[in-house]
Amino acid sequence: MTVNELLAKLAAAFPAFNAQATEAWAPVYRARLGRHEGPALTSAYAETLGRFTVKSSKALFPMPADFEEHLPTGKVNLGKDSGPKLDFDRRKRQADSLFANWKARQGTRAAKGNPALMRALEDMARPLADVAGWKENPEPLVLTKDQIRVAYQRAISMERRMRHGRMPYNRFHWWDQIKAVAADWGIELTPERWDDETAKYLNIVQDHEAA
Repeated sequence: MTVNELLAKLAAAFPAFNAQATEAWAPVYRARLGRHEGPALTSAYAETLGRFTVKSSKALFPMPADFEEHLPTGKVNLGKDSGPKLDFDRRKRQADSLFANWKARQGTRAAKGNPALMRALEDMARPLADVAGWKENPEPLVLTKDQIRVAYQRAISMERRMRHGRMPYNRFHWWDQIKAVAADWGIELTPERWDDETAKYLNIVQDHEAA
């Protein structure tokens, strides 16, 4: 059964489903029931009209919702979950413990007493602790040298931005600003320790100027 066929049957069965009602309600029936055209709509039509009465429904003809009661909902029934439950409280306690131990053992030392470095290191460590907190027996959290380097870069770049504003067009000026922040914070910095791209660019330009 198509929706058009259903509308024609409603018009034949219910005097109130006249031309004006059809004009007003046809788009609603098509929008709500169109995807069920075929055997499903045929079955729903039979079930709906078999139970419908004007007195009990307080409507002059069946509404789209009356048919939808007898149509597939599209929801997937996954059944009762019998698998392990996620213990969010345990995960948080474990993650907090991992993070606190990391901060006391590695974080404080790596931050060199600098609040900005500590914030950057914490931003690196906290998500790792949150993920590791799901494990049954997680190992102590330790940031790698590369992770510490990235945290330093983020903190130094933020401080450079606060001091000098947007990145200058001349990359040598930018590098001088970066080195100045690092020196103030007691961090020994070379282009190679920053990243390969910076080292390559600065060395190429320096070699060209020397030539």
